[in-house]
Amino acid sequence: MDVALLKVSAKSLGLNWEEEFENMMDASSYIHISDNDGFHDLNNQLEKSSNLLSMISNSNTTNKDFTIEVYGEMSLIKSSYDLLRMALI
Repeated sequence: MDVALLKVSAKSLGLNWEEEFENMMDASSYIHISDNDGFHDLNNQLEKSSNLLSMISNSNTTNKDFTIEVYGEMSLIKSSYDLLRMALI
C-alpha cells in the first residue's frame, strides 16, 4: 500500500482517508510511507504533527514491511525514519 497515493485517491473519490487506511492496513503487508496535502502525491517527509503517525501507532503492524518513500535530502529521510520507528514501538 502506498499511503500517499491512498490519501490522494480517497480525497478525489470522496472517501474517508482514515477508514480507507485502516482497511488497507489490514489487507497489506508492504507499506510505502510518505505524506502529502491530500491533493498531490508529493512524497513529503513525515512530520511530528501528522495524524499519519498516530494512525500507524494505532494499527496492527505485525508482519508488515515499511519503506520510506520521501523525496529530498537524506536528513528528511532520516527524520521520517526516526518518527516512523517511534510510531511502531
